[in-house]
Amino acid sequence: MSLERKDVRLKLDYDMHAAVVAIADDLDMLPAEWVEQVIVDIVKKRVHAATVLIGSLQSSGSLGTFGDEPGSHEKQR
Repeated sequence: MSLERKDVRLKLDYDMHAAVVAIADDLDMLPAEWVEQVIVDIVKKRVHAATVLIGSLQSSGSLGTFGDEPGSHEKQR
């Protein structure tokens, strides 16, 4: 059994909406299908970039060793 797909709502200015409709039509897609494809591609790239960054920090031993918290060297009152 697959999980239920979730929806996202957005609002666009008239000219941007017209551009989305025109692009989707040129690609023989519905506007919602094209917007979903664009968003999924961007999210996948961002998640991959974050994964690579975390992997790089972990392998260098830098992850979680960014020093003391700001103000930790001040005298305690």
